[in-house]
Amino acid sequence: MQLCMEHCFPVPNYLSKFYPGKCWYETSDKPQPLDLQSVKRYAIFGTCIQGPLLTVWYRWLDRTVVGKSYKIILKKVLMDQFLMTPHLVWLFFIAMSIMEGRKDILAECKQKFIPTFKTSCMFWLPAQTVNFTIIPTQFRVVYVGSCSLCWVNILCYIKRQQ
Repeated sequence: MQLCMEHCFPVPNYLSKFYPGKCWYETSDKPQPLDLQSVKRYAIFGTCIQGPLLTVWYRWLDRTVVGKSYKIILKKVLMDQFLMTPHLVWLFFIAMSIMEGRKDILAECKQKFIPTFKTSCMFWLPAQTVNFTIIPTQFRVVYVGSCSLCWVNILCYIKRQQ
């Protein structure tokens, strides 16, 4: 299973493109070949679509919702998870379906949106709480990119489910 970057920090994003052809939870005695077409699709999505979107989003969020109080942090976390994330999950499945040449580009999104969003809440709500609580603004993209190294395995696992 290939890694895909959900967020935009270039180093984890770049490194994930060359991750071996399976995730940490898969076991096999023989190595799987790297699916370069899959890596290419994830690279395009992570680098050209989500990366720029999230860079603009976090800049806007930090300018719009200013402060470090618990109320402000809660507002940022909830805005990130419930305003931006649904669009990103939707965009991920549709963009991947287009790049994979599927006839029904909405089918996979309809099937997997809810489980992906629920899983995203379990992973990203705590991660973003840390992000907005203790990570300095200039390092937020780096932090989110690092968290994404874990998240992409989860996202790819969900994508591969029938």
